[in-house]
Amino acid sequence: MAGGDSGKQLAGIPSSVRLTGRPVRRTRLLPAHLMVWFCQAMCLFVDDDYEEVMRKLVGALQSMDS
Repeated sequence: MAGGDSGKQLAGIPSSVRLTGRPVRRTRLLPAHLMVWFCQAMCLFVDDDYEEVMRKLVGALQSMDS
């Protein structure tokens, strides 16, 4: 998740979700764009359980925000 271009790559996900023409119809714990990031993170960290992957994802997103 770390890297020089990772922020640019992640920035395109919300617009990609909008381009599908499938707006979020229901409010859930995780919005659609975050689910895309989570699925990608699970592919990157296949040896970790999903809770650990979410911790890593949240940490990466928080570090990008600050």
